[in-house]
Amino acid sequence: VLAGLDRPQLAGFLADAALAARTPASLTDPTALDAELTRVRAAGFAVDDEENEASIRCVAAGVRDRRGAVIGGVSVSTLTFLVPRDRVVGWAPDVIATADAVSIRLA
Repeated sequence: VLAGLDRPQLAGFLADAALAARTPASLTDPTALDAELTRVRAAGFAVDDEENEASIRCVAAGVRDRRGAVIGGVSVSTLTFLVPRDRVVGWAPDVIATADAVSIRLA
């Protein structure tokens, strides 16, 4: 959802946000988070690699309204010790397609 914000909205969020670490992998540096969001926008999906919860990895894509604004997301989560990262990333095309289908239905 953050990757769907425009630059002024994102700058405001990063200026005001308290980026507290939930795990050792959490992004707490605004510059690092901004760089990751740039990667997410380019790729069309995000990977949470134990950033929110230890031993949990997920891949997600944004759901958009009829104006193209990101209003939510679709994600698939798994345990890091059951499914390797490259396999989770391999699910991205299906997650993106599902998010696109939901977006179309909502529009």
